[in-house]
Amino acid sequence: MIVYLLSFFLVFSAYALPMNLEKAGDYNKKFEAVEKDEDLERLNSRFFNREPVTFKKLNPGADLAESGKGSMIYFAYANDGTPLAVIKKLPLDDSIDREELNDEVNSLYERYFHGAKNFHVPRLIGTAEFATEDDTSAYIIESVASGKSINNLVKDTASKSGNARFFAYRNLKNSIETTAKSFAEMHQVKSTKSYASYYDDYYQAAKDGTFSGPYGIIHGDAHLGNIFYDTKSGKTTFIDLSFMPRSIQEGAPVGLDCGKFIFTLEAISAFYGLSVAEIDELTSTFSTTYLAHNKEMSNSQMEKYVEVAYKDFAFPEDTFGDDSTSQGDFLYRYAVAKVGKEGKTSFA
Repeated sequence: MIVYLLSFFLVFSAYALPMNLEKAGDYNKKFEAVEKDEDLERLNSRFFNREPVTFKKLNPGADLAESGKGSMIYFAYANDGTPLAVIKKLPLDDSIDREELNDEVNSLYERYFHGAKNFHVPRLIGTAEFATEDDTSAYIIESVASGKSINNLVKDTASKSGNARFFAYRNLKNSIETTAKSFAEMHQVKSTKSYASYYDDYYQAAKDGTFSGPYGIIHGDAHLGNIFYDTKSGKTTFIDLSFMPRSIQEGAPVGLDCGKFIFTLEAISAFYGLSVAEIDELTSTFSTTYLAHNKEMSNSQMEKYVEVAYKDFAFPEDTFGDDSTSQGDFLYRYAVAKVGKEGKTSFA
């Protein structure tokens, strides 16, 4: 069986993260060992140019808010343990897969993010395609997000007590405030007067209503595992940008990001055991900060988009297996407790 390289390029973006990548706190757990893989060895020789490089695969059974559901994710490490890159493997079974690949790649060097004050997106290192007689796979190689995901900041806070908890909670609250500023900044870099019909089709909760403005560029999958916060630099990094391109091209309701972030912040904080008072303070911090930095969004609009997120997670097909202890199942049950099965409360 012959494996051959179909395409390869190296791209550096204007907003690239520093080459001296930090140790990746969140990336050192929930991995599986990788057996010898010819594709990964080819990537090693073409992108990393150092020996030896160790590859680890993110456990597909990891919590919802810490891993993607569709793609296979690898991490490349230098011999001293320094993380070199994140490698995302995507099957290319049809034209839709290729379109999604191009969408994510294009998002990684989107010109609208040049000079962003509060946030980063990963630096695109390169892409490659490898084909066999049976299938074709694409790889996106990008820089490692510095800091920790907000999901893990919540988890760390809940696991501590005394002074350690005080400082952990302070870092968590700072991350929420900075994330709100980051979303407000992203949402306003390109304003549109309408939005792509894709969002009506994708969000089941929208079937009994229409999305109000403002409209602009959104992340599109704004859960806590897709947002990293670096306590040293005070900046956020948004990862997993595959849902972003449609909003770049045609606009999107920016409240979708706010609603999903607030919902997952509430639910994941409850999952790990933060107090009701802490959860209220964190969600209030996000809402207040965001509204102060995006005057086009009103408090009533934001509340409506939080309801959209609750309803979307309350659909049974959004569950992730039968494990009642998983984050995915908890998100579903948390949403159902608020809006009922299939989100049958009114959106209007």
